Amino acid sequence: MKNNYYNIALIMGASIIAGAINYAYYPLMLQYMTLEDFGVFGSIMGVLNLIGVISTGIILFLNKEISKNIWDTGRVKYIFVASLKILSVVGLIGTLIFWMFTPLLARYFDVSEYGYFILIGTTIFLSFVSTVVQSSLRGLKQFNYLSFSQIIGPVMKLMIGIGLVYLGYNIYGAIYGVVLSGLISLGISILYLKFIFQGTSSVGKTSELLKDFRNNKKEIIKFFLISFFFALFLNIDVIFVQNIFDATSAGAYVGIAVLGKFLIFLLLSIETVYYGQILEHSKATVPRHLILNPLVIMTLVVVSALVFNVFFGNFILHILKPELTEYFDIYLWSLMYYGLLAYMSFFSKILVGWNSNYANKLLAACSILLVIVVYTLGTSSLENFIYSFVGVGCITTILLAVLFYFELTHVKK
Repeated sequence: MKNNYYNIALIMGASIIAGAINYAYYPLMLQYMTLEDFGVFGSIMGVLNLIGVISTGIILFLNKEISKNIWDTGRVKYIFVASLKILSVVGLIGTLIFWMFTPLLARYFDVSEYGYFILIGTTIFLSFVSTVVQSSLRGLKQFNYLSFSQIIGPVMKLMIGIGLVYLGYNIYGAIYGVVLSGLISLGISILYLKFIFQGTSSVGKTSELLKDFRNNKKEIIKFFLISFFFALFLNIDVIFVQNIFDATSAGAYVGIAVLGKFLIFLLLSIETVYYGQILEHSKATVPRHLILNPLVIMTLVVVSALVFNVFFGNFILHILKPELTEYFDIYLWSLMYYGLLAYMSFFSKILVGWNSNYANKLLAACSILLVIVVYTLGTSSLENFIYSFVGVGCITTILLAVLFYFELTHVKK
């Protein structure tokens, strides 16, 4: 029991530190870039964040498979080696497909440099390989190393990225910081696993794991979709803004979004604490306080953040970039939107955890609605742009809350 508490504290502490460093990367980049360049960088990072969820679902599947065989090192090595072969090929194919769309992406973002997207495309391959490595480390309960790797990656990203941008590599430097730090961190982790498996023979065939993947494809797809839709709502604003508005307005919005997303970082940490506890229970037996407590706490945090920023938001924006103070009202509305996303994440992830068949369908419909509303009503000004996101965010949150309520009460009756 003490080991469990130690591991939880270790991973949570490392996650908070890593999250803070990752978050700090963007404001620091803004200090060295013009608003126009930062807008391009932020939009490309939005694409990167969407790419990052492609392998979600596979992580959960591999965690489960490795945990079941944790006492059989030969079997665990087989899962690691077989999944590494399979997902390396999938990642390589994904990268090649992404590269094929590079001209379209460059045209959409109105940038002439294809190299940005070539670099980002490599992260698809890295993402799939990293999925295998991280799942193996978690399944083997290598929590000390996991906490180390969670921190060392962001630290290297900060050092490489800031160093290259300072030397004049600008957007390329910031992207290289992300890609190279991921590559180095991944290489270190693979060497660590190689050391663990040293002298152990692999027990199993790759075809067995392929069969397991096929048998669990519904579960894998379900968790991928919920992660994808949330990532879409979280990042699509910085992608759309680069396509719709001029470079200065887009850069200002992305700079504001960077600051506003810190609220999500705080709110999702609340969800993380309660999510596992809620899913330990069925819909029929979950205690009421496990549902109400996180919702009340999140509401208090959102209201507190809005009140605080009404008085001090201008000062914070001025520190980040003096030009951003002109967009103070938009900043407050963006905080409201990111606050809504926390509720959307909470309701949708628990619904999927309870095997709801409607959460992903609802998010898919609302995603389509968001695109339609933004491109019909939100293109005339940044104000209308953020109003579109807040409006659809409110509708989606209310619908998810109603679905959550009916799922819960229907079972209890």
